[in-house]
Amino acid sequence: MLKLLISIKMKAMFEGMFASSKTKGGKSSKKEKSGKGKMASYIFLIIFLVVIVGGLFATIFWQIGRPFIALGLGWLYFAMMGIFVFLLCFVGSVFVTQTQIYESKDNELLLSMPVKPSMILASRMISLLLLNYAYEMIIALPAGIVYGALGGFTAGGVVAYILCILLLPLLAVTVSSLFGWIVAAISSKMKSKRIVSMALSLILFGLYMYVCMQWQMYVQKLIENGQAVAEAIKGTLPPFYHMGVAISDGNIISMLIFALWTILPFALIYLFVSRSFIKIATAKRGGAKIEYRKKAMKESGIKKALLVNEMRRLGSSNMYMFNAAIGLAFMVGISVYLAIKSGDFAPVIAMIDPTHMMTAAMGCLLIMAMASLTIISAPTISLEAKTLWILKSLPLAGRDVLWAKAMMHIVISLPFVLVSAIILAVTYEMNIVGIALMILVPCAFVALTGIAGVIINLKYPKFNWVNESAAVKQGLAPTVAILVSMALVVIPVLLYFFVIKDTGLNMEIYMTLVLVIFAVLTVLAYRYLMTVGVRKFEKLQSE
Repeated sequence: MLKLLISIKMKAMFEGMFASSKTKGGKSSKKEKSGKGKMASYIFLIIFLVVIVGGLFATIFWQIGRPFIALGLGWLYFAMMGIFVFLLCFVGSVFVTQTQIYESKDNELLLSMPVKPSMILASRMISLLLLNYAYEMIIALPAGIVYGALGGFTAGGVVAYILCILLLPLLAVTVSSLFGWIVAAISSKMKSKRIVSMALSLILFGLYMYVCMQWQMYVQKLIENGQAVAEAIKGTLPPFYHMGVAISDGNIISMLIFALWTILPFALIYLFVSRSFIKIATAKRGGAKIEYRKKAMKESGIKKALLVNEMRRLGSSNMYMFNAAIGLAFMVGISVYLAIKSGDFAPVIAMIDPTHMMTAAMGCLLIMAMASLTIISAPTISLEAKTLWILKSLPLAGRDVLWAKAMMHIVISLPFVLVSAIILAVTYEMNIVGIALMILVPCAFVALTGIAGVIINLKYPKFNWVNESAAVKQGLAPTVAILVSMALVVIPVLLYFFVIKDTGLNMEIYMTLVLVIFAVLTVLAYRYLMTVGVRKFEKLQSE
């Protein structure tokens, strides 16, 4: 039974990524990519990301490997590898743990069947363990290759390295399961779990942003203060210390100690969580009690009502907000960071950019780059999989429905654009023309990408998702939308440096031309959405 539950969970995840959508009659659309084509695209994207991230960690390990080995601190090298792996696995799976174990949509269905709750919990935790193995290899594999290239491995060390790779994710799953249990327990007592979940998401995201910005400094300090770091890890993080000793020295005793540090807590957390699994998994959060008060009813136009409905859907899902609107948080966060660090940047900018137009252009580029990560409108059609028939049964014009989906993206994004632009304008000296263009160009960009997201989703709808995260994170439309948005950012930059710069064209004129082009493309995209897009929407069927 355990094997069957695990295979079902993994199959659902796999099919959610690669299965093709269906159209009328249950037949695959000829216009859409086949399942094999989607699989090849996703595999290529995954390999690309693994190579990029793995290459980054390989560079880091190459920097710290030589001095550590020379100082006789080979164990610290693998202790740092273990810490990196643990943090990546924890951040990558902590909220997945909460949704997969405690808030999975099929919890009540499985609990109603003759299946032991302990078996359900075990299948979920093992599935998470497999996910963590994938995260682990992004770091552990480059670390092992670099250490082998530096000639540090012994025969016993290779065996210990393999065993530690198998055991280390147990520790990450243990901590993430405990953390998920705490979040689920708190959420089960609250009317809205979104408050807790979103707050924790933002905290982790803020820490991630800070570490990324300070990463090179940390690596340099790690190299310069290896001995002090070694003493700190040895005294405060014994699991990672013993893992490092086991791999670098082939020490059997340390290997056994590390095994106990991973296996025993995993077994204890499993027993602990299993006792409250049914209670939390089936908890019903009470709705707010509303006292009826007589008051005049307010009329609302169709477009406004549809727009409000779209915004409510976004606000009701932390997953949707965090994955589709993460670029907006980046936008404001980086703007605030640049404002705080203005003392370091302002003198340099004043020296190399006396007209301040290049500063405005860089601010404009920064805002657009972050806005390109925002894909709020891209999954809006896919998310209608279970409610598309309702929209089609109501006396609603297709153009109003599509307008609301595109407008939601624009309405939500524009305040972040304005706030970021104001922060940069107040912090760094710019003329009025530069400030105006730094605001208007990103606004036109947001309008264009918001409309384009709906158009792309009409071409690549994903109606066969099991949960909303598949539509938002695994659909082809969001991926294409990000690529198109990034292209709209990169192309003007490349044109300027390789074509326009040598012509001596004024930056004000060039930014104005970009604004005009974006505005024209927005008008054309809107006309396409209201004509061809409407016809495509009317032909859509979710089943």
